[in-house]
Amino acid sequence: MSGDSVDDKIAHICSCIGPEDAYGCWPWLGSANGGNRGNFHLNGKNSATHAVYRLFVGDVSDHLWMLHSCHRGDKGCVNPDHMSPGTAPENAQQRILQGRGTNQKLWPKDIYAMRKKFAEGITNEVIAEEFNVSVSTVQGIRIKRRWGWLK
Repeated sequence: MSGDSVDDKIAHICSCIGPEDAYGCWPWLGSANGGNRGNFHLNGKNSATHAVYRLFVGDVSDHLWMLHSCHRGDKGCVNPDHMSPGTAPENAQQRILQGRGTNQKLWPKDIYAMRKKFAEGITNEVIAEEFNVSVSTVQGIRIKRRWGWLK
């Protein structure tokens, strides 16, 4: 597509967008990677979300992620009304808060419970056993190296 005109690229992007679903999502019908994220090579970025966002909203830095507010998350929705640019840490936080963590053992409610146990003087070893995580994970949470963003 590198030699195609701007109009050809716009037409191609639009041809890869399916009809809006009941949630207002626009499913990506074009090629996708193994994580079911849309692929569309445009200006050096291989991201359908970036391409659609640029088409309908405006330019966005290649260094930013596209954060999703819809039920699909990043699994195929390219509706620009459901996206906003953000950093990688913001994306990770949003995924957790929306319950979209993949191999996640701990959730915000667990971190709040751990913090209460820290205040009660319970040891890292006891907490690690209770939550089925490593002592180093608990230590990271205690010193806010992990989950420090959660208020």
